[in-house]
This record gives sequence, C-alpha cells and structure tokens, in this order.
Amino acid sequence: MGLFHPLKEQYAGLQTAMRGRKFITFTQAAAAMGITAGGVPKAIRKMEDKGLLVTGILYRDEELELVVSEEKYAEYAACMYLTDRIQHRIISARKHTEEYTARVNRSIAAEKAKDVGRALSNIAQGFLEGKKFSTVLRKSGDILARKVDGDENGQCDIADILNRLYEYTAKLQDNIEARPDNDYEPALQAFLTALDDALTEWNRYIGKISEYDDAWNTVRKAARGLEEYFVPKYPEILDLSLKTAAANNPDDISEGLRECILYLAGAERQIADARVKASVGRIRGNLEELLSMAGGTGNTMNYTDERALKNTLMPMLKSLLEKYIRYEKNALAKGLSAEAYNPDELLHLLEDEMPRALEKIRSGLRQNAAWEMEDEVSALRKKLEMDGLI
Repeated sequence: MGLFHPLKEQYAGLQTAMRGRKFITFTQAAAAMGITAGGVPKAIRKMEDKGLLVTGILYRDEELELVVSEEKYAEYAACMYLTDRIQHRIISARKHTEEYTARVNRSIAAEKAKDVGRALSNIAQGFLEGKKFSTVLRKSGDILARKVDGDENGQCDIADILNRLYEYTAKLQDNIEARPDNDYEPALQAFLTALDDALTEWNRYIGKISEYDDAWNTVRKAARGLEEYFVPKYPEILDLSLKTAAANNPDDISEGLRECILYLAGAERQIADARVKASVGRIRGNLEELLSMAGGTGNTMNYTDERALKNTLMPMLKSLLEKYIRYEKNALAKGLSAEAYNPDELLHLLEDEMPRALEKIRSGLRQNAAWEMEDEVSALRKKLEMDGLI
C-alpha cells in the first residue's frame, strides 16, 4: 500500500487540476502533483503502467509541455496554447515599437543621405566625362528614387502590424475554441509555430539592437516576416480553421480503405513491372486485413494512426502509383527498357517502409482488441488495492 500512496496522491491532484479543462501545462500539472515540471511525463507514464489511466486519457505533448485530457484534443490543445502564447508575445513586442520605429527611420534617413551623396557625385563625374546632361540627370534620378525599407513617407508601421496580428490571433482562437473536436490541418499548427518563433526572435533581440549589428539584423528579419508573410497569410489560416473535419466515425476509415483497395486492384492490372505489381498486391492484402480488423472491432484504431491512413498514407500511395503508371507507359511507348525507369526506390517504399507503417497500425488494432478488457480489469484491481478494499 505504501508504495502506491505517493502516486495515488499525484493522480488525485492531477485529476483535480484537469477537472473541466481540456489541457493544462506541465507547470500547472507539477504544482497540482507536488513534483517538478520535468517529472510530469515520467509520473504520468507510471500512472499508465500501474493501470490508473485508460488508453488515450491524459495525452502528453512533450514538445509544448502540455497534459491533454484526451488524445483527440491534442491538436486543439496545441493550437489554443500557441495562440495564447502568441498573444502574450505580441503584448511584449508592442513595448518596443517606438524604439524600433526610431531606429528604422534613422536607417532610412542615413540611406537617403548616402543616395543624395551618390547622386551629386554621379552628376559631377558625368560632367567631367562630358556626358549628356539628360543622361546624367536620369541616372541621378534613379538613385534618388531608390526605395528604402519603410513606406513612402519613410515611416515604419510595426505597431499597426502587431495590432493586426493580435486581432487575427484573437479571431483564430475563437474559431478553435468553438471546434475542440476538429481534426485540424497540419498547416495551422505549423503557421502558429512559425509566428511564435518570429515573435520570440523579435522579443529576444529588440532590447539589444543598439549593442551589435547581428541583433539589429535579426530584428529586421523578424519584422519583415511579420509584415510580408504572416499578416497576408493570416486570412487563409482563418479560413482553414473554419473547415470542420469529418467526424471520428469508424465507418469513415473503412470506406477509405475500401476505396484504396479497389484502386490498388486496378493499378495492379495496369503495371507492367512484375516486381512492382507484386508489391502493390501485398500492400492491397495488408489493407484488406486492416479493413477486416477495423470493421470487426469498431473504432479502436489509434487516433493518430487513423489520421495518418486517411490523410497521408492512402492519398500519397495513390498519387505515387498514378505517376509511376504514367511514367512506365510513356517509357514503354518509346521502346525504352526497364533500366530506363528503374523502380528500385519505389520498390523500397512498397516492400519495406509502407509495410512497416501498416504493420504498426495493424499491431495497434490487435493490441486494442486483445487488451481492452484486460486494461479495465487491471485498472479496477489497482483502484481496489489503493482503496484498501482487497
């Protein structure tokens, strides 16, 4: 009993902290459990080993250091956390906009002064060389018309850029909050991570721009990214966040598998190379086994594996084979030999990498089907032991 007591207290504290929330940070979890933030992943793994947690509960995002109530909320938690962190970074960035604007305008003035000097020197040199007056003035005018970073009035609008980013982020957060069950596109989290990185760079170096040039160059690069990429890209990201993915229905994956199996059967008939044809046949057999297992056990497939099958493995396999079939037909039509379209790399994917990925998914399905009751029995037994009932 004594051995289980500390873990039981940690589990109780974590459950209290998670109550009514879809995710918390490692720091918040650590405070509730009475341990360090670095010890949170290990403590949760111990809870899983002792049978306290059901599979898929208290998912860990170790990169962002989040504890998520259920695995299906992993993307929601990551995006919500990133939008909140970005808003805080923008608030910090706003504090230095005047300093940055002044530095940019000084740089613009210095560059313009250099251009005036170059123009006057160009005029003088042109007269000395006997060039036409119109030619000299035109070249000098080109120098003076050269644009320097900043708007037409020589002013930097970084404050407006940050305000727009904050408004966009608040709107995005509203969209995500309203759709916690969404299966979000990877582009959404990738965009937020990149924006978070750009703002981090800004805040890290903005206070050092007077100390060394590298700091100034880093801040300028971050500012250009905010203005030229993130602000124009944000409306597209907002639209992406409104797209609701298909419900997590066990019939969805089965339908996708059936369609892919039919496609592979047709592809086999079109492929001339015997080795590629055989490899496609084996992949088709693997998918047929997955289909029978998924249909027989309900929606027991790992959420990440299901997403990988639907969004990556099957679509990319079909696209790759379509391209190969076209390439093979064109080569044969030109009378080229098999060496001219050597499919070794494709065969490596079909015979090694793809089967390994499918086997991992298949093993997960077998494990879920075989251990589902065993997990529940083990968890109940440990709970009874901790409560002193057995």
